[in-house]
Amino acid sequence: MPMEAAEMLLKRKVTIKEAAGTFYFSDKIVRCAERIANTFCKKARISRTMYIDAASLYIAAFLNNDRVSQLDIARAFNISEPSVRKWYKKIARVLGIEFPY
Repeated sequence: MPMEAAEMLLKRKVTIKEAAGTFYFSDKIVRCAERIANTFCKKARISRTMYIDAASLYIAAFLNNDRVSQLDIARAFNISEPSVRKWYKKIARVLGIEFPY
């Protein structure tokens, strides 16, 4: 397999629903994450990316008392942990989501 094809397979965009399935999250969390991602992108006037999807899933899980680490979310989306951290903070700030810590 050529290197470019292998890289494309590794960089395939993972959906929120696919990633949520690896954690056995409920459909409620998936719907919440989708709503967070869509609302953020609309307010910020940007396109959805896997970074936004990952951070939205992290926030949705947290808000629904189903904690998962940023590292685990990052692995599910094949992105870096600092990317999840950066984007969840941006999303929370724009949408006015408060975390208890």
